[in-house]
Amino acid sequence: MAKPNEAALRRQLNAIKREQFLWMLDVTKCAPQQAIMQLGTAFQNFFAGRAKYPRFHKKGRNDSFALDNGQFALDGSRIRLPHLGWVRIRETLRFTGKIVSATISRTADRWFVAVVVDTDQTLTRPAENQDKSALRGGLVVVADRWYPSTKTCSQCDHKIDSLPLSLRHWVCPACGVRHDRDLNAAINLANYAASSAVSACGEEGSGAGRKVRVKPTSVKQELSAKLAA
Repeated sequence: MAKPNEAALRRQLNAIKREQFLWMLDVTKCAPQQAIMQLGTAFQNFFAGRAKYPRFHKKGRNDSFALDNGQFALDGSRIRLPHLGWVRIRETLRFTGKIVSATISRTADRWFVAVVVDTDQTLTRPAENQDKSALRGGLVVVADRWYPSTKTCSQCDHKIDSLPLSLRHWVCPACGVRHDRDLNAAINLANYAASSAVSACGEEGSGAGRKVRVKPTSVKQELSAKLAA
């Protein structure tokens, strides 16, 4: 039997999705494409002896998918998503620069978008962001400066000991998923902010056990240029 790889997995899914997974035709192709790419990388790392056999991703935990800058558009307080069209968002983007990617995630019954922006500008201090956003009457979640957003696998929560700044991609030794450093950090920060915001509002969420400072400002937009935590 041939070893599973990305191309074979993609062909297999395309052959059965119209019969067994008809709902996939109603959602953006970006979500399954990303999953197939990650699964292919996971099998490649497994057969190379770099990781364990791939495990199923648990539905309802860290649900998210990523879009590159050619698959979405921002216009003030709205974002255009594949298949959905224009969707209202709570805040406008506060940073100027090249938009790199966006990560759509869900916590409980709330949806969040994390946007990665490449900018050379000096970012305002968290206290300034809190003061500016206080007028909007929402929540801002301030992650601890040592929160390992880049060193934690956004798929299985495994944390590696070190990650040099020069290393832009890495493979999780626990689940075998290959990560883009900035994109992985964006997903973790989005999940961190989302779960903490839900907990702060007294709703059921996954961030109850984390230490987090919650202040009366807008939902976190720690979407700086290069998330090099």
